[in-house]
Amino acid sequence: MKKNKLIFIAFILCCISVSCSPIIEFSKTVWGSSTRRLEQARVDAAKETFSCSLDECFDIVLKMAQSDADAQPPRGEFFDVFIKNRKKRHIVIMRVPGTIDTTAVGIFFTPLDEKTHIDVSSLSTNAKQVAAKLIFDEIKKNY
Repeated sequence: MKKNKLIFIAFILCCISVSCSPIIEFSKTVWGSSTRRLEQARVDAAKETFSCSLDECFDIVLKMAQSDADAQPPRGEFFDVFIKNRKKRHIVIMRVPGTIDTTAVGIFFTPLDEKTHIDVSSLSTNAKQVAAKLIFDEIKKNY
């Protein structure tokens, strides 16, 4: 029994030492936190550039989200944040109004001097369009 455990541990260590990137991406995919497919869908993303800093744009999108499960805001233009990563400059949202609740939409931020370029991508054209309109309109109200 101990020999089997040692072989298993050696196998895992070999896999990790060869390249841990595929293992990490696989575990993210299983967990549901991989953004790879949303990043690949950026070629068809809704795109716009705004005169606000990355942090300002990022914060506007987060304010649109329903962040506290206990404080249920009216559904209107709210959605749920599934992933937020300021360091990697992206947010993944779900429950976009008028779309299937489990459809993920990626919001990717690219700083450009004093402006920020935003890509909104999804595997669902409808979810992408609805989310982009809501987000872009809200940022335009502020900047």
